[in-house]
Formats: sequence, C-alpha cells, structure tokens
Amino acid sequence: MIYVISGICVLAAIGAIVGAFRRYTKTSVWGLSVLLTFVGLAVTAAVIDKEYKYYSYVTAGVTVGVFLIATLLFSLIGKILKTAKNSKRDYNALKVKDELDEVNDKLISSVESGDKHEYKRLVKQRKKLDKVSTGVGGVFDVVLGAVSGAVNAAVAACALVLAALMISQFAISVLPETSINDFISDLLEAPVWLDWGKKWVLDILLICVICACFRVGYNVGLSSFLSIVIILGLVALAGYGSFMIASSELCSALVASLSDGLLSGLPASAGDLKPTIAKGIITAVLFVIMFVVIVIVGLFLPRLVDRLHSTGVYMAIDGVLGAVVMLAIVIALLLFAGGITYSLTSFPELDKYFDYSKFADCFYSLNPLGEMIGDFADKFKSGAIFN
Repeated sequence: MIYVISGICVLAAIGAIVGAFRRYTKTSVWGLSVLLTFVGLAVTAAVIDKEYKYYSYVTAGVTVGVFLIATLLFSLIGKILKTAKNSKRDYNALKVKDELDEVNDKLISSVESGDKHEYKRLVKQRKKLDKVSTGVGGVFDVVLGAVSGAVNAAVAACALVLAALMISQFAISVLPETSINDFISDLLEAPVWLDWGKKWVLDILLICVICACFRVGYNVGLSSFLSIVIILGLVALAGYGSFMIASSELCSALVASLSDGLLSGLPASAGDLKPTIAKGIITAVLFVIMFVVIVIVGLFLPRLVDRLHSTGVYMAIDGVLGAVVMLAIVIALLLFAGGITYSLTSFPELDKYFDYSKFADCFYSLNPLGEMIGDFADKFKSGAIFN
C-alpha cells in the first residue's frame, strides 16, 4: 500500500505544479468541491445515526447542499481573484504608459538611425515595462492554483484506486492464480483499506458522479439539453405519425395499389403480408420526408442556442438550470437503479459495502422509494405485472 500512497503523492505534486502554472482562475475546482463535500458528509454521518427516520433525507440534503455551496464558493473566489488581478494589471499598465510611449518613440528613432545596440537595449527595457504585476491577487492565484491542482490530482487518483480495489475484491476469486493476485490481496488486507477505504469508497465515487453530472449539466446548459430532447422527440413523433398515417383510411387505396402492383411479384405464401409490407414502405417514405424537415430544424436550433449563450447572464442562468436538471435526473435514476438492485439481487459482499457507506446507502437499503420499487419488483418476479 505504501507504493500506492506514494504514487498518489507524486501525482498530487505534479498537479500542484501544473495548477501553479495555470493559476487558480484557470484551474478546475472540482477536486476542492468533492473534498469539502466529503468532509460535510463525514461530519453529518458522525452526528446522525443510520437508524434515524429521516436519515436519508438529511444526509442527501446535506451532501448535495454542501457540494453546491462549495462549488459556488470556490467559483466566487476565482471571480474575485480575476477581478483583483485585472484591476491591478490595468492600474500598472496606466502607470507605465508614458514610459512605454517614450521607449516606443526611441525604438522608432533607433530603427531609423540604424543603431542596433540601442534597439536591443530598448527592446529589453520595453519587455520589463510590459511585465505588469498583478499584485497580491496574482500571488494568491498561484498559491491557490497549486492547492487546487494538487487536490484535483489526489482526489482523482484516490477515487480510481478505491474503485479498482473494490472491483478487485469481487474479481479476485474468479481470476487465475498469478503474482498480481498476491499483490492485490496484500492491498485488500492493508489497514488503510479495511479501516477507511472500504467504508468510504462508494460515497467518494458517488460524490464524484454528482460532481461530474453537475459540471456536464452546467457546461451543456438547459437550452442545449432541451434542444436535444426536442429533436429526439420530433424523431419519435415522426416515426409514430408516419405509421399512423400509413395505417389510416387515407392510405388504404395506396396500400391496396402497392399490394397489387409493386408487391405482386412476391410468392403466394406471402400474400397475407403484402398489406403489412406496403404499410411499412409508406411509413418509411413518410418518415424520410419528415426526417428531412427535422434535420433542417436540427441545423438551426443549435445556432439559436449558441446565439443565446453569447449573452453572459443568460449563459450563467442556463448553465445553472442545466446543472440542476441533470443532477435531478441522475439522482432519480440512482434511486430507481438502487431500489431495483436491492429488491432483485442478493449479494452479501455488495451489501457490506452499502452497509459501510453513509451516503450511497440512501439509494440502496435506505432508499426512500424502496418500498414502492420493491412492490414493483415482486410483481415483476411473480409475473403479476403482466396480468
């Protein structure tokens, strides 16, 4: 395990260097958001017992709430630093403007006179004047950038290692005996994994999933998401509408004409299928015609969304709404998938991971929709749902 921890530390150091060069204002804060959310979850789990009636609601609310507050806070810090840097840069630029103008005039004179030595000296002097200081804001930007970069790399590495160890524990029993098995077994018996990693792996992975969904939703935006839904809905509507039109009385004569004409060469055994095949042909033709219209709509709709995104305020609001909608959809899917898994499967090793977890279990054994989903699963297994 010491090699794994050392590797994570090396990656964190590399992330710190990259973050310091990129600066905080250009570095993602997802790692900091995940870390602060994990701390909030750990504190909540230490205060509230799992037997509490409203444990799922409180834990889920605190986790999502802390994540949203942390993301807003770290983004706000970035905006403040950016504003402070730009303000200091503009002030310094005005401060040396007269000197720069004077140096530029001398540069022109040195070029006209052919004095290369003076020209080189003046170029160096202008470069020094162009290096505008960003003040304290610039220093904080570098320091916080290093911290953010290190946390991003460490959180990503920890999540991947924990996920790999959890999967390995399920797979090691079916893998052939190799030296890698011994290495994995040693990792799975390490105190760090038994006392900490195994108990928090599902929660950390779930927080990372929530973070990823929020970021994707914010970057895509609600309008882009709706445009995709609209286009897919139009495609489904075109298919259904084409079939309904082909099956209606309006096309009955055309169906008969195709059956007696174009499809007359089919074998006699396929005689009963001729009307169905004719309806299929008409449906396909109508769908292609409608699909051309949908393609035209699909070309212009994204352009409209891009124009709307050019407005800063609209883009921010649209991004927040997109993130909220994406988060709501993912949480709903997790509730349904967790409830179904808990109702239909019996895997003791997996149950242990959920028993250890503080947040992930809210989608499994402590699922608020568990009873309703369980009834549905029982009806599905018994076949009563089909009666």
